[in-house]
Amino acid sequence: MDLFVKQQILSRTAAKQIFQGELNLAESKARAAAVVHPSLPGQVPPARFGICEDPSSFVVSVAATAVDHLSEKFICGGFGGPEALAHVESLSSDDIQALGQLATPDFDLAQEIFLPRVASTELAVPEFRGLLDSVGATRELASLLQHYPVEGLARKVFRMSTLLKRSMVQLREAKRQLETRGAQASRDLLKTLTELRDATTAFALLSKYWDDSFRVAKQKLEQEAAKHAREFKASAQNPECEEDALQVQLARMAQDRDDLESYVHTLKARIKAGSMNVDRGMNALKQNKTGVDGNWPRLKSLLEHAKDNQAPPSD
Repeated sequence: MDLFVKQQILSRTAAKQIFQGELNLAESKARAAAVVHPSLPGQVPPARFGICEDPSSFVVSVAATAVDHLSEKFICGGFGGPEALAHVESLSSDDIQALGQLATPDFDLAQEIFLPRVASTELAVPEFRGLLDSVGATRELASLLQHYPVEGLARKVFRMSTLLKRSMVQLREAKRQLETRGAQASRDLLKTLTELRDATTAFALLSKYWDDSFRVAKQKLEQEAAKHAREFKASAQNPECEEDALQVQLARMAQDRDDLESYVHTLKARIKAGSMNVDRGMNALKQNKTGVDGNWPRLKSLLEHAKDNQAPPSD
């Protein structure tokens, strides 16, 4: 049943439309009770109707007030006088279970909270009258009246039940939203922790790489420094030996230079001695009766080109 219907359920028109059958039945019971007990006309149990759309809600009649008359709520004759209809919401099984999770383990909800009577156990008029006149009911009512005012007592009890019901509905909704947001927050936290762990791992690897590189570079620098220190120390301790070694090396290089100059001089002499003299060769041919006659200019030209390693002329 939607909120609009719940808000309008206590109006005169809505009551007649929704509960006309139940009201007719209640009126019939009142007439029957008046026949059985003429001195107690209308003394029947207060009206109580269930709501099919919401089994945990029902409508009851309470003692009518002036406000009920002014607000045009449905008013009818009832127990001891006019009664007005009031909408009551009781705890469902889910509400009781949720409430049990909030209570301490030694708290028995079934014995400590208001739970409505089962609709099938409606009391007949004689039973209701007997219960109302019993010592137990009188004692319970006496305890209430000792601490709470009698004005609107029944109405306030029903409103407390409705308030508790709506509070539990809001509590379950808040819990659902909290669990949903908590799950999302947990996922976000897990994602953030994963990213942080990955970043920490990457930083650790990078830091290890740079530490290793720095250590290797430091070792190389220390080795080079130690080597130069040893060389400098050795040079500082034996300057004369170092100078003698350099003098020996210089003398050896000077001797190599002299040997190279002598070898070059020898090669030049050999080249000069082995060069061809064309005129001397021509005279030698004539003087030794080689039998070469005729084209002497051509022969001389060939010898000159051969001396210079040139190709002979074509004519």
